[in-house]
Amino acid sequence: EGDRKMAPKRRLRSSGGQDPPSKVFIRDETVAEYIRRTVLRIPRSETSKMLTSWGFLSETQLQSLKIHHFKEKVSEAVVELCEENQATIKDAAELDLIYNYIYQDKKTWIVYQMTREDDEDAVIFNWTTFKKKFKCTLLSVLKNATISFKEYEDNAVWIRIAWGTQYTRPNQYKPTYVVYHSQTPYVFITSSRVKRNNTLLFQALLAATCYKDIHEMGLRSHCLNSLKVILFKRFSQTYLPQPLQEKNSALENVDSTIIL
Repeated sequence: EGDRKMAPKRRLRSSGGQDPPSKVFIRDETVAEYIRRTVLRIPRSETSKMLTSWGFLSETQLQSLKIHHFKEKVSEAVVELCEENQATIKDAAELDLIYNYIYQDKKTWIVYQMTREDDEDAVIFNWTTFKKKFKCTLLSVLKNATISFKEYEDNAVWIRIAWGTQYTRPNQYKPTYVVYHSQTPYVFITSSRVKRNNTLLFQALLAATCYKDIHEMGLRSHCLNSLKVILFKRFSQTYLPQPLQEKNSALENVDSTIIL
């Protein structure tokens, strides 16, 4: 659900009863409006770069955009081009994921740690297997969800989940974002007020990573990179607990907005 193609409306043409009527394409207003709002959030100086990174529009289409015009006009022009390409909600979600990767400090990130049994060996990470297990686990419980993945150079897997219910389509305006570094047991998740969604997310993460349990670590911040510095240093020390004063010193040197 939510993956209907978006294209301009076309009327059925009479064929004199000889040929079947032409196919009707219906514009998906959900897709159009979400793309429009996402483009409006992008700073003018970054619009071309971000749309290029998205990779959904052709080079010719990108060159046709007049970025120096009012942002409202630019967003409408982007929507029209997306209609030509028959964009789906998954295409729109990928643009949103790219935006939030670049402007990740606009979110509050909460740190979670996954654990295994003491006698369990680590599992070699496989990107394809991870995506398949994550989607199958989550969608087996909740069909109405939009799930998007993107892998970055630093072994970071970014996931975006727009949640629906048994009877409603996914709410694209209140998604959850997840960042998982495959060589560590740490997961960074944006805050959510819906506990049921968190439970489903944790189940999908554990199934996809072959860990047994997950718990919140009591660290949160707008600065995702600062959280990574703290956690990856701890990981490199093979989980030896830091003295309290050393941990506090590390926090002071990284980011004073981190909440313990």
